[in-house]
Amino acid sequence: MRRRLPVTVVTGFLGSGKTTLINHILTEGHGLRLAVVVNEFGELGIDGSLINRRAGQVTELANGCLCCVNQGNLATTLAQIASDGAALDGVIVETSGLADPLGVVDVLVHGRFACDLVLDCVITLVDSANFDAGLAHATVAYQQLTGADLLVLNKADLVDAATLRLLRERLRILNRHAASVTASHAGLPVGMLLGTERHDARRPRRETEHHTGEVSVASLTLDRPVAHQPFLNWAETLSGRALRIKALVRFTGDQRAFVFNGVGVRQDLTPAPPAARQRLGDAGALIVVLGGDLDSSDIEGGLLRCGAI
Repeated sequence: MRRRLPVTVVTGFLGSGKTTLINHILTEGHGLRLAVVVNEFGELGIDGSLINRRAGQVTELANGCLCCVNQGNLATTLAQIASDGAALDGVIVETSGLADPLGVVDVLVHGRFACDLVLDCVITLVDSANFDAGLAHATVAYQQLTGADLLVLNKADLVDAATLRLLRERLRILNRHAASVTASHAGLPVGMLLGTERHDARRPRRETEHHTGEVSVASLTLDRPVAHQPFLNWAETLSGRALRIKALVRFTGDQRAFVFNGVGVRQDLTPAPPAARQRLGDAGALIVVLGGDLDSSDIEGGLLRCGAI
């Protein structure tokens, strides 16, 4: 009898908390041996550097979404993982915030692997405080919601009970098959996320829809640190047209490295973990901005005008 290796897909629109959820899973004392595949939209590899590598094997697929150009890379990566499947208890695939999760399902259905890779659950994280903005900017947010087996209403601490009730009702209309739970900081019991067998392969599903280019990405590498407050001011000026800002950054006069997250008007600055510091290297900042009409020269010009560089 062939070995079965469960695969959990973690998806959700930009800034919904996917990496936080995966780190929560990896650092819990469950004793499971897990491999993690991280896909991000952009070339700088910021997301992959934020995964806790002490608790799992991490493979990065950069600069593409799993529903199109990276699908072949995903199949190759999963084949390598499956060949060593006896040493693992499960696989987690984190899609980029711009990917249709059913692209992963297609790879699992049509791929040939050394052991049976079985889809256990598609988990879609929802930013409870920024739900309408996600749907308004990208049809892929809709695809992620309708493709879910489990909907996690994350950042529940940022909204009131009435908003959560309304979100549940709206999500029930969009996807009546999926269960839904609420969470703050993506903190959920691992037993609710892994080994659940929530995915029903008999459930009718639509065709995979490819990335449409409705969200653009701009990436910038700076060779020197940035000024702290001007950098925050610059990020605030982008809040009207940037869906997401993610950066690894050093500030002038400070040798420490930080992770910056900007979603809408919310800004978050935390110390960078070891892998992120290594990814930053001797650079001053690695910056990825996702939104409307953006390019790297526009990003650099804004930083100059704010006096950040």
